[in-house]
Amino acid sequence: MAADSGKVVSGLDGVLAFESTIAYIDGHKPEFSVRGYDIGELAHGLGYEQMAHLLWTGRVPTGRELTDVKSELAGLRQVPASVVNILRDTSATAHPMAALRTAVSLLGSLDKDADDISPDGIVRKAKSLTAKPGRRRPRTPSRSPGHGRQRAPGEEFRQDPIRQQHLDATWR
Repeated sequence: MAADSGKVVSGLDGVLAFESTIAYIDGHKPEFSVRGYDIGELAHGLGYEQMAHLLWTGRVPTGRELTDVKSELAGLRQVPASVVNILRDTSATAHPMAALRTAVSLLGSLDKDADDISPDGIVRKAKSLTAKPGRRRPRTPSRSPGHGRQRAPGEEFRQDPIRQQHLDATWR
């Protein structure tokens, strides 16, 4: 696309795509923050449910709120068998976003409140979709040189104690 100055602008380089109160990105510094917290601090300091609560509410949950969030999300982890089956039948070589798109489309067709686009309805759907991180953990080829075996679902987490804690907490 040619600008008035005759300069060619490639893609969205230098174009403000949107403004957000949730995240701030400055690629020139580089700086990335979520709800005012540096992403590095969040990555090392918050668990999955804490991060979800921060994104949804703008606040890190208190101890009681965290207990409530964990309980609420645990109740939303059941996935309809038809969605599990379609994910199971999706090729292990399919891009994860393609599998997610397929699952979300099927979930949408099964949702009795699909037309509810109220803020509460949208939050309910978002919570259901995020209740169980890594729902689709297909067997993927090992990335270790010289190994021809397939990894078991979640195996990459078991190799790291911190990731193992995350796996244990979210797959109860």
